[in-house]
Amino acid sequence: MGLFDDSFDLFTIWADGLSPGMADIASARVGAEIFLAGIQPDLEHEEAIARSRWLAEERAESSFPCGVVVVGSDAPAAPVADDPWARDSPMPASAVAVTAVVVPAAVIFLRDPIEGVDADTVIELGRIPRSAIGDVDVVDAAGSHVAEPVRETLEPSEPVQLVLRWTNDGRPDEDRFGFRSAWTAWDAGRRLRRAKLP
Repeated sequence: MGLFDDSFDLFTIWADGLSPGMADIASARVGAEIFLAGIQPDLEHEEAIARSRWLAEERAESSFPCGVVVVGSDAPAAPVADDPWARDSPMPASAVAVTAVVVPAAVIFLRDPIEGVDADTVIELGRIPRSAIGDVDVVDAAGSHVAEPVRETLEPSEPVQLVLRWTNDGRPDEDRFGFRSAWTAWDAGRRLRRAKLP
């Protein structure tokens, strides 16, 4: 037997509608798909490596998911009845998922990468000095305090917002982060409290 399997009758394959030119095209396409499938994991690793390098350069101590924020001038100042985080409401086009990164002097808020668009680019939404962190609270759409759950449950929770209060050049300020779970919001709140420096 030679290098190739000669058990196939090429004339039968061609008679079934696959001319020699088409067979070459099909083989090339299959080869290209296999090649791209082999490269894809490398691209994903490159994206992760780029983010890891950034974290190392900033001397990150920890990072954690910090909900969703609305970026731009249309950001709501307070929770409203038609809450943008509601399960049945479409997410606003300007809403982005956020990761909080604790570095020695600040908490940096990063936009989570959008797959295939800017996954290898770190986009910083803002920084808050750790010494400026005041307090955190979790509120519902009406602005009422939401008690910290005793444990995580599988039942769906009402959408909530984590309110981070801090001092901005000596003036009180706050930022809000949307969550679909009170448990997850309070988890982020506890982490932000631990990041506070005296």
